[in-house]
Amino acid sequence: EASVKEIPVLKMICARPHELKERAGRLADMLKAACPDFHYEIESCTDQVGGGSAPTCELEGYGVAVWKEGLSAQRMERKLRKAPVPLIVRVNHDRVLVDVRTLSDEEFLPAVEAFSGMEGGES
Repeated sequence: EASVKEIPVLKMICARPHELKERAGRLADMLKAACPDFHYEIESCTDQVGGGSAPTCELEGYGVAVWKEGLSAQRMERKLRKAPVPLIVRVNHDRVLVDVRTLSDEEFLPAVEAFSGMEGGES
């Protein structure tokens, strides 16, 4: 138990789906408050543990799908990656997916700030 709390990768791997769904809800609420022009949906996803150590191990997870009219997911992804604190997201069905398994609670605010940097920007 102590290792799971102290080692970030173990904490990510051992996170339970219901915890991830709750965290995705909190992140979505933060995003909605800061960036009302975007659309948000909590979405289930499948996470891979790692290519070399566990190539076939998949975990049930949750994230926040985000999209905005007139702004492609690819453009959003590039802008988020170039934010002052880069945010790495997945692109799926012209939405970006912020996977909460790989974000600590302390990283939620910089993630929201990365999206805020796109508010009012060109499409």
